[in-house]
Amino acid sequence: MKKVLVCGAGGFIGGHLVTSLKEKGYYVIGADIKQHEYKITDADEFYQYDLREQDLVRKLVTSDIDTIYQLAADAVEPTRFHLITMLYLYLNCSPTRN
Repeated sequence: MKKVLVCGAGGFIGGHLVTSLKEKGYYVIGADIKQHEYKITDADEFYQYDLREQDLVRKLVTSDIDTIYQLAADAVEPTRFHLITMLYLYLNCSPTRN
């Protein structure tokens, strides 16, 4: 059984990806800074981690994971994006860099 990690599993798209992967027979590990807002996660394991923290990411990313889906990101209201562009670039790019 293939093992996958879904970063951002607590969000709308990440939650649906987790469900789809489970239906296809994958072992799914989910991680997000928050729990899923709309339903209980279908992930086999779920970790409520801030993925900007490298030590936490190192605990999640192990040699037996076949695929990582990086969907973790903070949502921003489009009308305010120009005011906080650098902050959101940092918040949304850090998990990928880690």
